[in-house]
Amino acid sequence: MQGAVFWYHNRRMMTAYEDQVSISIQKDRDVTTSQLVIKDATTYHSGNYSCLPTWADPASVLVNVVVDGEQPAAMQTGSASHSTSELLTLLLLLLLLQSLFSVVLVSQR
Repeated sequence: MQGAVFWYHNRRMMTAYEDQVSISIQKDRDVTTSQLVIKDATTYHSGNYSCLPTWADPASVLVNVVVDGEQPAAMQTGSASHSTSELLTLLLLLLLLQSLFSVVLVSQR
């Protein structure tokens, strides 16, 4: 796969030069994957994240970063305890998997 992958947060292009942001691209035979990692996420990092590869359909996910002690009414609570960074990483991984699935489908056509 040739091309580029662009990451956006609330329609603003993200770069690996931003504080707390790490963007990687891995090419492996017929599959290219990109990963966005945000370290020490805060409520500033809430919003819509989009991955736009030039060779496949874009994928988006809405991320709501919750600070310790905050319990939004629309979210379920449970006994499990996870850090904000772990939850954001999980949501971004889901976005990556969705994007990867799109890339695989495009490459098989």
